[in-house]
Amino acid sequence: MTTLVDANIVIALLDKSDAHHAAAVDLLRSPDEDFCVPTLSLSEGLVHQARQNRATEAQVVLSALGIRVLSCDLVSVVDLAQTRASTGLRMPDAVVLASAQAIGAKLATTDHQLAVQANAAGVELAK
Repeated sequence: MTTLVDANIVIALLDKSDAHHAAAVDLLRSPDEDFCVPTLSLSEGLVHQARQNRATEAQVVLSALGIRVLSCDLVSVVDLAQTRASTGLRMPDAVVLASAQAIGAKLATTDHQLAVQANAAGVELAK
């Protein structure tokens, strides 16, 4: 099964002091799981690393962990606009939800509102 990770999971993976770090690391230890992240979410997750001139290094680490990056054009602009309009989510979160729906993936996030909307849309949440 594929699990799509949100930017907050990327942030938690890269920051040992993050409250969700241990859970994010445990998530990636799931056997037989394929992990991916939308391009926008990866970029959002690397902002702190970029401020410290470590974004490239962090991206290499994530790639080594087996997290593949999803193309920006995975979701049609109409589907993305409809997801944004129907859920009220901010655009980065709408990208995450629409991407998970498009590929039939489970969703890993620490964002309560995104999790609520994913559940309402029938997207399984990763444990």
